[in-house]
Amino acid sequence: MKTVLKLVLLLIAHGVLAQRFQLEQPAQFMQLSNPSYFGLNAKNVLGLAIQSSRVSQESNQEQQYFFGAFALPERSFSLAGDFFTTRDNQIGIRQNRIGVNFIYQLQLNNELYLLPSIGARFNSTRIGQSDILLEDQLDQQSGAFINNSIDPFLRNENVSGNHLGVSVGILLHHQRYIVGFSAARINMPNASLSDQVQLQLPIRLSLQGGFEFDLRPRTSSFFSSDTSLFLSTILTTEGERYELFLGEEFNLDNFHIGLNQQLYYQESPAISLGANLGFRVQNFEIGGQFSFPLRKINQAWGPKIFQFYTRFDLTDYRYGGDTNKRLNQNNY
Repeated sequence: MKTVLKLVLLLIAHGVLAQRFQLEQPAQFMQLSNPSYFGLNAKNVLGLAIQSSRVSQESNQEQQYFFGAFALPERSFSLAGDFFTTRDNQIGIRQNRIGVNFIYQLQLNNELYLLPSIGARFNSTRIGQSDILLEDQLDQQSGAFINNSIDPFLRNENVSGNHLGVSVGILLHHQRYIVGFSAARINMPNASLSDQVQLQLPIRLSLQGGFEFDLRPRTSSFFSSDTSLFLSTILTTEGERYELFLGEEFNLDNFHIGLNQQLYYQESPAISLGANLGFRVQNFEIGGQFSFPLRKINQAWGPKIFQFYTRFDLTDYRYGGDTNKRLNQNNY
């Protein structure tokens, strides 16, 4: 039996959840939009982020993100991998994504580097049988639900599906600015959980940019050489959905604080505001971010999000010590 609820379930699993409940993107996680960012300054890093997204009192999503990058500057390339998992406690959906990336390094001149990349992401989705309600479980007379269903869709204990997405990216890196472009799921994989339904995911296109201002006054000894303002932007389109991310981050030696604004458009516009705060001790960075949507009367959109993240730098720098500036080039 092919039910209407079955199709709705597939759309929820690979439409709403995949598009709306992604990890928030401060400057530390721009690789989520462009895998070329893994190769920035040829660093060896490990990191993780834990995020909670609440839409209502009944609906809560949890996300975890782990990543690592290993550079071989003498061979002019970097290898990177990441793992992202998200879970919805109300409707029982769990999604896992494992990615591997190759980033090559091209030196154009003394100040300009080009970082092309290619990556693959294996996605897995599972829905617990106990969380599914289908058409024949609804009593049309009373409106009550019954426990049993004869739908063959529920023959297995869990409903699951897998697909593989291929992504490419390119990043132009100057010590004062970056410009990047990426395309995810260029193979447009079929993400359906059922052989009876096709759900082809659209290509996700993204344009990234960043500029870093040196804020240390020439005559002042109070501010360190790492005092800077980093401005970033990410513009993304996926089917009929558009996203614009703007970030402003102030770095003062081992401390950074920032603001961000996100504009979403799909049939109607929506805005979310956020702030992030973090500090660094030697090669260990820790921080957090909070964001919330702007709401209208009798209308609510999007989740409130809290994120904790940490990052560990394992790089053995070849040319001078490390700095806290986002766009330094002291390790190429």
